Amino acid sequence: MSWEAIVKKKPLVGGQKKLDKDKDGDIDGDDFAEMRKEAECRISICEATDCQHNEMRKCTLPEVNLSRAATCMSYSKKGSPETVTGRISPSLIDRATRNLNEEKRMRR
Repeated sequence: MSWEAIVKKKPLVGGQKKLDKDKDGDIDGDDFAEMRKEAECRISICEATDCQHNEMRKCTLPEVNLSRAATCMSYSKKGSPETVTGRISPSLIDRATRNLNEEKRMRR
C-alpha cells in the first residue's frame, strides 16, 4: 500500500471536517476556492456613533451593504424615522413600545 493511499484513508478530525466543503474526505484546492466564495465579513466596531443602528459601537443590523465608496448603505441618523425594506425597523418599534409603557406607568 502506498503512502498516498494511507494518507487518504485517515479520517478528518476536529475542525478539518468544516474545511472539507465538497465532502470528499480531503482538503484540497476546491475546498479553499469554495471558502473564498463563502467569505464572511464581520464588522466589530462601528464608528458611526450617530447611526440609528449603532448600539455601544456595534452595528445591530443582521446584514450591512456597502457602497463602492465603502460607506454603509443602511446608515440613518438617530432620531429620524427609519425604514428597512419597506418596514419599520425593530429598534424603532421597541423604542415606541417602551415609551408607551412608560406613559402608562406614569398615568397610574
